[in-house]
Amino acid sequence: QVESQPIDIQNSNPGTPILAVLPAPDNRLLALAGPQGELLRWETDIDTQVTPAAATSLVQLGAGQTSFVLGSDGSKSYSGGTGNQLQSFDFSSSSTTAINVLPAGANVTAMGVMQSSSGDLLAICDNGASKLYLVNPTSPTLIGTLALQHPPASLVISPDSRQAYVVEQDAGTSYVEAVDLASLQSGTSVPPGVPIAIGSDSQAPAISASGQTLYIPYTGDPQNSTDGGVAILDIESS
Repeated sequence: QVESQPIDIQNSNPGTPILAVLPAPDNRLLALAGPQGELLRWETDIDTQVTPAAATSLVQLGAGQTSFVLGSDGSKSYSGGTGNQLQSFDFSSSSTTAINVLPAGANVTAMGVMQSSSGDLLAICDNGASKLYLVNPTSPTLIGTLALQHPPASLVISPDSRQAYVVEQDAGTSYVEAVDLASLQSGTSVPPGVPIAIGSDSQAPAISASGQTLYIPYTGDPQNSTDGGVAILDIESS
């Protein structure tokens, strides 16, 4: 079903909202939106009501938020942004907790959740320093740091949580670089990845449930009406 009336995301201008859906059986839509990082939540009837109720404002996470992800069980969310911002939000208690483990001046540009035996870990991209950090948000710890070959823009975690695939943008060219998260977690030396050049102005990647195919949309040359598309990469296990 496609609703004839779009859902209004209040207080979202300026900026582009970041969406997420709480896992089943909850299934409610979330949006991190607006200049003050307002976290909004809609009820599940938004796709059946002619005029859905406005979203509930859960919390203002602060200015400069650039990334938002849900924990694996949906009980917490994690957000980050400019100026070394990283924090969790607990949905049951409606409380926020700062996670002060990143280097001074870190700019969080993308995050992904790595599931581990000790709970969720966060793979965090820092565009300014061209680095990836692995963080334990539960007992706040910076587990590991890896220098990337180019400034990171977005990432996706493999279904087995062993790899991160980082989309990077540098001087008009986009790349994808694989990062061995399992080795980074264990403290094993992780060699720099070998970036693969992909379509220019590439965006957030997606990965298949098998972990064997990576999809990366790209804009390409805006002056060329036939440019742009989706890069499809086959992933081979080593």
